[in-house]
Amino acid sequence: SLGWLLVPEYRKGEGLHLTFTDAGGQPVPVQGLTVLIGRTTTAAEDQTPSFVREAGVYKAPIELAPGKWMLHVEAHAEDGTLFRQRLDLFVRG
Repeated sequence: SLGWLLVPEYRKGEGLHLTFTDAGGQPVPVQGLTVLIGRTTTAAEDQTPSFVREAGVYKAPIELAPGKWMLHVEAHAEDGTLFRQRLDLFVRG
């Protein structure tokens, strides 16, 4: 209902970057961001990194091995509305 788009990007040596944008393509500030990152088949590599907002992008300095990962993202809009999304991410080797 918020009309947000969330785009994840993993950059080797820089970590995971999350960009939240509104329906007009403008960056959106979020509150209470929590992200569970893990493999789709096992919980052995699950991580819950801390993110810092820099120039409208949320960044976490983590290292991910090549392969398929999933992200469970939860955040709140400034008015308290909950945003929740599950995303797949493929890290090239």
